[in-house]
Amino acid sequence: MGDPYDHLQEMYHEQDLQRLRGFRPIDDTFMRCLFRDNLPLAQFVLRIITGKDDLVLTREETQKDMKRLLGARSLCLDVHGVDSQNRQYDLEV
Repeated sequence: MGDPYDHLQEMYHEQDLQRLRGFRPIDDTFMRCLFRDNLPLAQFVLRIITGKDDLVLTREETQKDMKRLLGARSLCLDVHGVDSQNRQYDLEV
């Protein structure tokens, strides 16, 4: 007969796996972890999304709050980049 503790561990492990299966890369929590400190991955995805094959990301700031001087809204800049014509981009996904 097996140890009841082993059965409990197996049950908790299965519950953890179920929660992980529910994550999608588009979910905010998962996306923050997926892209944090991974500029090449962010650049690859954002080139596809923006259609700008010459976009080069220069830095990432995952969920850095930038408060506006006027108005009630603020934005969170995720990455900063530049294209071949030296146009600057602040992108939030």
